[in-house]
This record gives sequence, C-alpha cells and structure tokens, in this order.
Amino acid sequence: MPAPPQTIKGFLTADEYSIQHNGQIHASIKRSVDSLWYGAGQYLFNVLFCELYDFIKFEFSLDETEEVFIELITEEEFTRSI
Repeated sequence: MPAPPQTIKGFLTADEYSIQHNGQIHASIKRSVDSLWYGAGQYLFNVLFCELYDFIKFEFSLDETEEVFIELITEEEFTRSI
C-alpha cells in the first residue's frame, strides 16, 4: 500500500474542480502554476453573497467526481475546525 500524501496537494490531484451548489455546477476552480487556486470569486460574490471577513469552507470530493462544495460558516465553526 502506498504511503499517504504528506500535504494537501497530494490529495487534490485534479487541475480543475466543479463548484456544486444545489445540485448544479455554477463554476469551477483551477490550479495555477504555483498551486494556488482561482475561479471561485464570482460564485462567492454572486451566489453566496460573501463579504469581507466572512468565513468560508471549501470541501473537496477526493474521488473521481472532481467536485468542490463551498459554504459560508460561522467564526465559531472555523475556530472549532483548526
């Protein structure tokens, strides 16, 4: 059995993930050359109505579906997760 990945980059193997919301694909996020992710801004602004200082959670499917679910969370939920 191979050793598990040592960083999150080892789990996120796709270069693009579809953003799912209410059973529909709204956008996608893509991996840049330096392993940053981009493409969620319009979704965060137009669908989730995120504002500065909001807490958000990205939940990636680690199977072949290559989906990501994004949701607003509270500061308390964020604090508990770290």
